[in-house]
Amino acid sequence: LGLIYFEARFISRDMEKAIHYFTLAARKNDKNSQYYLGLIFYYGINVSKNYEKSMHYISLAAEQRYPKAQYFLGHVLINSKKFDRAIYYFKNSAQNGLIEGKFTYAFFLHDGKYIEQDIYKAIILYKDASSFNDPYSKNNLGIIYKNGFGNKIKKIIGNAIVYFEEAIHQSNDIVSMYNLSHLY
Repeated sequence: LGLIYFEARFISRDMEKAIHYFTLAARKNDKNSQYYLGLIFYYGINVSKNYEKSMHYISLAAEQRYPKAQYFLGHVLINSKKFDRAIYYFKNSAQNGLIEGKFTYAFFLHDGKYIEQDIYKAIILYKDASSFNDPYSKNNLGIIYKNGFGNKIKKIIGNAIVYFEEAIHQSNDIVSMYNLSHLY
């Protein structure tokens, strides 16, 4: 019921009722309701913004291995410059199957700025997300194969072209268009 009142698909939006029903379900440890309450209070959707309440509910959902909550918490922590904790939640969201989490955790492994670089794990995660048509993962795989990666990954221009073209075909990804144009 909370979701019906929140999304207003079949009836007009009523945030008071949405919060009421989400709260009832959240008290019963429903991770979806905890997540939505967290979003409502974080963004101040028809209520005053309340980061303490938001983080309380998002954390409850994240601790129940709800990948969207883990991913959201990772972003909040990145913005707070708490990189270790953020990466922990991105990794968990990836392990719990969230495509955006796989891309983000792969990016940190690829970059190696805040955690130990592991291009092989990054490629596995990028390929996994790519198989679900994530254009960002396809683009990053294209970049890896376009440039190679030290002495670990050889340049394979044909692979780069395939990944860039897939991202372009799938979502008109302008970054992949730019990267592909450099190959030609």
